[in-house]
Amino acid sequence: MLLVLQPLFGTSPLMAALIEVGFEGGHGTAAGLGTTFRELGLPAGETLGLAMATVGVLTAVLLGSTLVVIGRGRQWLARVDPARPVSGGVDPISAEERLNLERAAGTVDSDTPRSMTIDALTLNVALAGGAVGLGVLLKALLTGFGALLGGPDTASLIQAIPVFPLAMVGGLIVQVVLQRSQQTDLASPVAQASLGSVSMDLLITAAMASLNLPLLEENWIPFVALAVTGLTWNVCAFLLIAPRIFRDHWFERGIADFGQGTGVTATGLLLLRMADPLGRSRAMEAFSFKQLLFEPFLGGGLVTALSLVLIAGWGLPLFSAAALALTLASLGFGLRLGRAR
Repeated sequence: MLLVLQPLFGTSPLMAALIEVGFEGGHGTAAGLGTTFRELGLPAGETLGLAMATVGVLTAVLLGSTLVVIGRGRQWLARVDPARPVSGGVDPISAEERLNLERAAGTVDSDTPRSMTIDALTLNVALAGGAVGLGVLLKALLTGFGALLGGPDTASLIQAIPVFPLAMVGGLIVQVVLQRSQQTDLASPVAQASLGSVSMDLLITAAMASLNLPLLEENWIPFVALAVTGLTWNVCAFLLIAPRIFRDHWFERGIADFGQGTGVTATGLLLLRMADPLGRSRAMEAFSFKQLLFEPFLGGGLVTALSLVLIAGWGLPLFSAAALALTLASLGFGLRLGRAR
C-alpha cells in the first residue's frame, strides 16, 4: 500500500489493514470495524473487508485441502516423533491411546453428554451478554476519560474503537469472576460452542447479503492486488519458511497457521484435523496454546481493531515502521526461545 497502491492509484491508507482484517480477523472483524471505517473516511471499508474475508475463507479451504493432498502424496505428513520407538516404519499406538486421540480430534463422540437444557442455554446467553455489556461499558469509560484528558478530538478517536476487542476483555472478566467464585460449571462449553456457531452463521449470511457491490467495483484493483499479495505471502510462508522453522511435524504445524492466517482460527483447526486426524503430531496443543497469546492482540484482537485508528492518527509510514519493529521483535523472541529449547 505504501510503495505501490498509494502512489499509483491514490488508494486510502486505511486499506492497508484489509489483509489483517479480512484474512486474520474474518467476517466478524470486518463487520465489527464497519463503523470505524466509515467514521475514519472509508465508507467502502466494511464491504471490502467482508469481501476479503470471503476470499480468505474460500481460498483457505480450497488451497489448504490441495496442500494436504500434495503433502500426503509427498509424504510430508505423519512424521514419527524420534523420541518414540519405531517398528517397521510404523508408529506403535495402543487401542486406548488411539481412542483418546480420536476423542481429542473430534472424530468420535466422547462420553460427555452433548445435550443441553433451556435453562443452561439461557444462562450461557446471559453470560455472553454480560461480557458484551462489559465491553460497551469499558468503551464508554474510555471515551469519557479521553474527553476529560484529551478533549473532543481524543474522544472522537477513541469512539472509533470497535466494541468487540473490549467485549473480549469483558469475557475475560466474566471468566475470572466465575473462577474466583468457583462457579465455572455455569459456563457450558457445549452451549457456548453452539451459540458461537449460530452467531457466526448468521453473521456471515447477513454480511454476504449486505455487500455493496458498487463500492467493491470502484476499488477492485487495489482489492485484487491486496488479496493476491496476501495469498502469495501465506503460501510462500507455508512452503518455504515453515520447513525451516519447525523442527518436527512442520506440515501439521504450518497448515494450521496457514489456515488461520488465510481464513480464521476455525479454518486452521479444520485443515489440521484433515492433515492429522488422530493428533499424533501434537500440533493441536501447540496451536491452541499459541492462540491464547495471539488472539487477544491479532486475528481480530486489539492490534487489529486499533490499526485503523493508528493509521489515521500516525500516518501509514510511522505505523508501518512500528509494525515492522514489533514483527522483528516477535521473530527474534521466538527464535531465541527455540534455540534455548
